[in-house]
Amino acid sequence: QLKWRCKPIMAGLQTMLLVSSFIAPAILGSATNTEYQFLGLEQLMPGQTLLQLQKDCEDQRYEVWRWWTYQYTHLGVNSLACNGVVLLILGPLLEAFQGHLFFCTLFGTAVLLGGCAHVLH
Repeated sequence: QLKWRCKPIMAGLQTMLLVSSFIAPAILGSATNTEYQFLGLEQLMPGQTLLQLQKDCEDQRYEVWRWWTYQYTHLGVNSLACNGVVLLILGPLLEAFQGHLFFCTLFGTAVLLGGCAHVLH
């Protein structure tokens, strides 16, 4: 018999943030980013959430929020759907059996390492 250590609160919160970052621009009518086909937080704050080191000779290395906010910006519905489904299926199970601290540490580390991989690419 499997025993849950806790209720999967953080996985649910992350899933809700992911979905709301996709729905909010449509509701608020702020889908203004027409330069790219980005979905999510980038539509609410154009040019502020993409993980990039520089743009047009402007140094953006010290804009540390980008290392966290880029996870709520997606290049299309497929990317958003794949991330959402994996998070929705695996997230609650992992958090329920391993605990909030483990899930938050693993998720945060994955976001930061994904950002490092993106920057090094």
